[in-house]
Amino acid sequence: MIDDSFAYELKQWRADAGYTQAEAAVFLDVSIRTYQEWEQGRQAPDQKGPIRKAIELSKRARKETHHG
Repeated sequence: MIDDSFAYELKQWRADAGYTQAEAAVFLDVSIRTYQEWEQGRQAPDQKGPIRKAIELSKRARKETHHG
């Protein structure tokens, strides 16, 4: 395992968003294989910052959609 907290964060985000692994990979602009490796903690992106930012923006957009 490389980074359990990042893997957990990805998995939680995907579940909350209702995405399949393939949909999450498309959203993050990575291959499905790469996404699976990240989510399983076997690999991590070179820079997690942009991925975390994309996840945060996705969460905000969902909140705005649900709250008005």
